[in-house]
Amino acid sequence: MNYAVLTAEVQGDPLTLGYSGMTNAEVAASLNTVNRSRVSAVSMRLVIRWATRWDVLYALEIGANTGPPAVRKLCKGALAMLASPHVPDFDVTDPELQGMMAALVTAGTITQAMADDLVALGTQTVSRAEELGLGEVNHGHIVHVR
Repeated sequence: MNYAVLTAEVQGDPLTLGYSGMTNAEVAASLNTVNRSRVSAVSMRLVIRWATRWDVLYALEIGANTGPPAVRKLCKGALAMLASPHVPDFDVTDPELQGMMAALVTAGTITQAMADDLVALGTQTVSRAEELGLGEVNHGHIVHVR
């Protein structure tokens, strides 16, 4: 248990969850409740499955061959990323990649539903304890930091 992190969470209450008004058991239960969204990178294996499900490769190829110059450039870049063995994942939290996805939606190459589906692949629901890297928190841990 990382007591420094747990102490900062319980005493600082950065999300204003009201730890000070809870019993030790309630604080532990609150920290272990799976109710937080965490977005992380999507493995390229899942991205390829996503692209296949939505026929994105075909849409990118059409855009790379027939779109206006900016769309061609964007589609060619996306195809290169998908084909590269040096790109292990697609980080849906990266602002540059978010911009790329938004531009593909604006260009009509993909739909917003397609983009949302890709982000959903990188979204997990976790507990606050897991989000903080604490593992499962119990009553005794809370007693220790209070």
